[in-house]
Amino acid sequence: AGKPDYKRAADLFIAAATMNVADSQYNLGVLYARGLGVPVDLVQSYKWFALAAQQGDSEAGKRRDEVAKALKDGDLATARLAVKAFEPKPLDPAANDEPRPDPAWYGPAAAKTAAGAAADGGDGSAG
Repeated sequence: AGKPDYKRAADLFIAAATMNVADSQYNLGVLYARGLGVPVDLVQSYKWFALAAQQGDSEAGKRRDEVAKALKDGDLATARLAVKAFEPKPLDPAANDEPRPDPAWYGPAAAKTAAGAAADGGDGSAG
């Protein structure tokens, strides 16, 4: 359908990664290491891989260690400080709440189905 939009992907991953979404942190580590949608920045790459690794992503830990080998000592220290200083933005609880169904969605057939489920114990069995 067209070329990947790495800039847009990076923007979306940044938004999620700053809220501590590990998959997005890992993906940002890749983008910063390869310069896809963002400039190559191994300090940022290390930071995002390290943060994902802290949440149990073992592949991110391997990538973090690979990036660490490519960093100069001063840059590695800067990257480690960035990891330590990271504070995730709070999640919006409403973003994860289930929406309440609109009563208009339930017509007479839905009410009949619900009544039938209650009559058979709710498990779909006849008795």
